[in-house]
Order: sequence, then C-alpha cells, then structure tokens
Amino acid sequence: DDYIDLPVAIERTGGSISIWFKTDNVGNQVLFGWGKDGSTTDYGQIILGNNFTSASTTEIVGVTIRSNNAAKLNCRYDNSTATTLRDDAWHHLVWTMGSSSYNNMYIDGSEITLNYTVGNAATGEFFLTTNTFDIVGLGRRFYSGSALPYDGSIDEVGIWSSVLDAAAVTAIYNSGVPFDLREDLGNYDVSDDLVNYWRFEENTGTTAEDLGSGGNDGTLAADAMFSP
Repeated sequence: DDYIDLPVAIERTGGSISIWFKTDNVGNQVLFGWGKDGSTTDYGQIILGNNFTSASTTEIVGVTIRSNNAAKLNCRYDNSTATTLRDDAWHHLVWTMGSSSYNNMYIDGSEITLNYTVGNAATGEFFLTTNTFDIVGLGRRFYSGSALPYDGSIDEVGIWSSVLDAAAVTAIYNSGVPFDLREDLGNYDVSDDLVNYWRFEENTGTTAEDLGSGGNDGTLAADAMFSP
C-alpha cells in the first residue's frame, strides 16, 4: 500500500507523462492516479492489470478517466502473455494526450495499439486533471474503495506540457538507459517543456524532490521507501 503523494494538483488538459517501472505482480494496480479525494465520480489512472476494464482478460496496461460521474476515456493494450510488463524487469511507459488528438501510449520506446471501450485516439483535454480533481500521486488511485496499490518499483517520472512525438519517446527510452531529462539528447529536444520531474535520488527521508519547474515535491507515504 506504499505510494507517493503529490500535494499540488497538475491542472493541465494536454501533455505527456513518462514512467519507469518494475513489478512481478500480475494483479490490477495503479502506476499513476489522480482525482477528487474520496470520490468515485472524478478520477483517472494509468493502470497495470489483467481485467481492469472488464472488457478483456488479456489487457495488461491502460488508462481510465471519469469526470463529473461520466466515463471520458477507457483504453487498454491487450497481450495474451500475462507476464508481459510484469516480469520483474524495468520497463518504460509514456502516455500522451493532446487537446484534440494524439492520445497515444508507448512501451519501451515503441508505440503500441490501444483498444477503446470509451473514447478513441482523438479523445483529448482530459490529461491528468481538471479543476474538479484535487489530488495526484504515484502508486495508487485516490477515491473511496480499493486503492489498487502498486506493488513494485517506480523511477524517473517526468511530465511535460507538450505532446511528445515518437522520435522523442524513443530517445527518452534510450535503449533502456535513463538520462537526465532536463537536458536535450538526440531527438529529445523538448526539455524546456518538462514541468515535473522526480528522479528519486534522495536515498533517504520521505521527500521526493520535483526537479522540474513545477515545484511539486512528493511525500513518501505508507512505508514507501527509496531503493539504492
């Protein structure tokens, strides 16, 4: 049930998020969640699992967003191999959403095909939060009922105000070797758009410093800890 609480809601309708993660848990668990605290009507989540939309038993990762008690986006990536992404190895995920298009997901540097039960690839303006949401965090969702806590490790989380293109995503993946996203490298040339960035290099304490321009330091909660 460990997680990281981000005290400032990230009020943005478009942008990109990048997360490195490692887990061997094949159950439903949230990598990144946002919402109205305690509410079942306003939330969003990037989720790993095998039946989180109830539409497919082969889904392994997806995004679900609900606002004003209405489903806005429900998409997933299907793969018949249940342990894909849950093999206790590091993987890299990027999700992008523009104001009217570019709702895309990339795994380990490559774009994947998403299946939709709500919305489509052109669904936009629901990136991370609107003014109805008031809490954001890593490793769980924030409304009443099951938190679907994440069981594993998370590293190098970045959020941009712009929609990353495929070339930039491949550059960020960098053949599986993270680098400092505050500096441009190859086809990654949008470091100026990096708003939030947590590298988790503190190795001690309960604060994860936001190295971006957003000033949104995270708080490690429920026995979450740094891992050397």
